[in-house]
Amino acid sequence: SASISGADDDSDFYVGLEGYITDGISAMSHNEEKDSYKNYSLVANYGYKPSDNTELRTNYRFIDARLDYDSVNRDYPDHLDNSHEKESAVSANFLYKPSQRFTNSFNFSNAYSSRTGNNIKGSFTNSFRKNNFWSYRTAINYQGIYNFNLDNSIVFGTEKEWNEMDYEENGSRADATD
Repeated sequence: SASISGADDDSDFYVGLEGYITDGISAMSHNEEKDSYKNYSLVANYGYKPSDNTELRTNYRFIDARLDYDSVNRDYPDHLDNSHEKESAVSANFLYKPSQRFTNSFNFSNAYSSRTGNNIKGSFTNSFRKNNFWSYRTAINYQGIYNFNLDNSIVFGTEKEWNEMDYEENGSRADATD
């Protein structure tokens, strides 16, 4: 892993990279094939404060992971027992505080996830099919907080969210499910 970060009076940043790799083990009694796992990650943050009453904060995260595993079916080929996953998420937050009592927060976020793997087609066959899954989520929101005094405040806001997903099994009758 490696990272770098820094800050001054107005801004700060962080970037981190990490790789996790293992040869793995085999938990099955019918083979000695090791089931490896690989995970590569990137995390980045940036903040900027142009004035005492405004602030911008951003975050980004990306993961790319591969997993080998053992099928419960002894005759299923070992090189097909695997999955590949990717995830990413980004967010941006703008904070505006026109007075000590009133705070406004505007947020945007987006997330993506995908997974590809292999499945045995049925319990009475050794054939396989790939399956693919992916999803998106995007959201924007506003939150306001007004403090009347130390004991009383009002919180209000609104949010809009969009979600989409897809699951496909290649070679099956229902080739796509949205």
